[in-house]
Amino acid sequence: MGKRLSDRERHKVFTRALRNVEPGESLAIPKSRLDSLPASYQPTILGYPVDPSAPGARSQYRGPYRRHVYESRRAWVVHKDRVDPREDPIGHLLEDAPELAAAGGVGALVGYAVGKQRFDKRLGEGAAHRDAVVDAALTSALWGIGAGAVAFGIARLLKDL
Repeated sequence: MGKRLSDRERHKVFTRALRNVEPGESLAIPKSRLDSLPASYQPTILGYPVDPSAPGARSQYRGPYRRHVYESRRAWVVHKDRVDPREDPIGHLLEDAPELAAAGGVGALVGYAVGKQRFDKRLGEGAAHRDAVVDAALTSALWGIGAGAVAFGIARLLKDL
């Protein structure tokens, strides 16, 4: 590896690389070109744990100008979000991760509807209130997770088209 780059030079590498890249498009910057991230890039848990654009990613970082970076063994995989989730989490879900918003919304609606129906049915059968609540909560969670997973898959497929 050549000389160690200053923080300012590291920022310039990202700026040049992302110049003609649209939000959401990913590109890889080899670690041979950029050995470490600028100091302004902070570790984050906001993002997919395993992003399809960064298979084998070890960790992820958020930087200035809505930049989101995944670290793989040989490269920094970077894209620019439309909305920074640190500033506007709901806007980020709707603009950059609509499949997560769809999964959460559908999962919550289906879970609530199924849970309410199950609760009312169990009470009508003469079950104790506590038993009806537990049964409804478990049924609600299972159906909500299942419906959310299906909604996520469909939204992801539509997003990729």
